Amino acid sequence: MEFLIRTATRQDAETINALFVQMLCAVCGQTEETGYPAGSLEAYFCGGEDRIFVAEQQGETIAYLALEVHHEEESFVYCDDFCVREDLRGQGIGSALLSEAEDYARRIGLDTMMLHVQKHNRAAIGFYVHRGFSVLSEEDSRLRMILHPGPKRAAERVARMEAHLDALQQAVREGKNWADPTSSLAQMLQELMDYYENGPWLEDFERDERGELPKNLKRGVLSEDAVYDLLCETDLEGSAVLYEDL
Repeated sequence: MEFLIRTATRQDAETINALFVQMLCAVCGQTEETGYPAGSLEAYFCGGEDRIFVAEQQGETIAYLALEVHHEEESFVYCDDFCVREDLRGQGIGSALLSEAEDYARRIGLDTMMLHVQKHNRAAIGFYVHRGFSVLSEEDSRLRMILHPGPKRAAERVARMEAHLDALQQAVREGKNWADPTSSLAQMLQELMDYYENGPWLEDFERDERGELPKNLKRGVLSEDAVYDLLCETDLEGSAVLYEDL
């Protein structure tokens, strides 16, 4: 089925609340729920790091995933409320939302994700295990599950950053302009810079030093000078300039 994933806005609040009630009824067996307290969703719409992603089909919101960003001893993204409309489950919507959440975590320089799931919800537990989560602890009737960046995930991240680096270097050679901050090139550059400055570059580098990454993995991006050299070839206006050709 066709649907799109996007960031929620205040206009989605009513539908998100209805899905939240549906989730409580299904998971907790509660039938007299009114949903979120008034104003409690506002934290997701005020420009901070917390986000709600929704799935939309033909203009209708059919699923959502609420994310809270925690900066504690170990920073992580917490998957809070997560619901796909009951009649549309099993069609890949939840997987798409979780993938968007993982991409968002990477964009803000985080890799660790956590969530809670009811112990009796075996289908949900199986879904999260399939997505790479593992049980961290038992907490009364719930399990706390965690997604840590293992070698496979690190290799996928290095491959993604390497592709960004290749594309940006090609843009420099071709003299392309990326002054528009909404362009794909500008977004690649920002993600690459975040990877070095705020993200897990050092962790990936150390994994490589320990021999944990595949030997055939292209890994030029792990050179600390890679993004520096790229920036040196890019003028302050955002236009790609290959200085060696001047």
